[in-house]
Amino acid sequence: MIERKGNNQGISRKRRIFLVDDHPLIRLAVSMLINQETDLEVVGEAGDIENAMSAVTAGGIDMMIVDISLGSESGLDLISKVISLRPDLPVLVLSMHEETIFAERALRAGAKGYIMKNYAPQEILSGIREILDGRIFVNPDISARIIQKSLKQRTSPVSKSLLEDLAPREAEVLHLIGQGLKTGEIAQALCLSPKTIETYREKLKRKLGLKNAAELARFAFHIDNFSKKIEET
Repeated sequence: MIERKGNNQGISRKRRIFLVDDHPLIRLAVSMLINQETDLEVVGEAGDIENAMSAVTAGGIDMMIVDISLGSESGLDLISKVISLRPDLPVLVLSMHEETIFAERALRAGAKGYIMKNYAPQEILSGIREILDGRIFVNPDISARIIQKSLKQRTSPVSKSLLEDLAPREAEVLHLIGQGLKTGEIAQALCLSPKTIETYREKLKRKLGLKNAAELARFAFHIDNFSKKIEET
């Protein structure tokens, strides 16, 4: 459900921000942080892609802040939809998910920045203003790794096209399998049911040409560790 709040009119109006997060308490906390600023205000919020896209269509916002996990949906899918409809609308990802895994995917989807929820409040506000001013904002370490990775153009021994064909949520599940999480733990981390995670496991085995759960676990572990080695070099 979209919740809209009044915005200021006038020459020096505040920059209008729309929040998308499936946790109401997170939306409340971020709203309180932003609304205490003299130049920023939250003018609406949503917990899912459908209501978020309604806000994009309605207009009247200067920026959207999005979480990676939106219940059974993916914030990466939302970013792609937003950019296809409003390429001029800056999107910032504010997420609990590790930057080293998702920042590059978010930027490729069209986001202008990636900030983790455990950042200090002033860092989050700085990131918001950087993006509103037309710049990219990510952790400097992450930025360096992304640039380095792009320049080296390294590829995994496993076919790169196989991984690029994965949907954002499938990639999330694969990463968590590589981290050693079991089905129930992955379901809890992504706010999904164990049955849904099992469905994703079957899709991954089919897409990657793997025979069983053991092969999937080995593949996921291999990919996860290879990515870490690339980032460390």
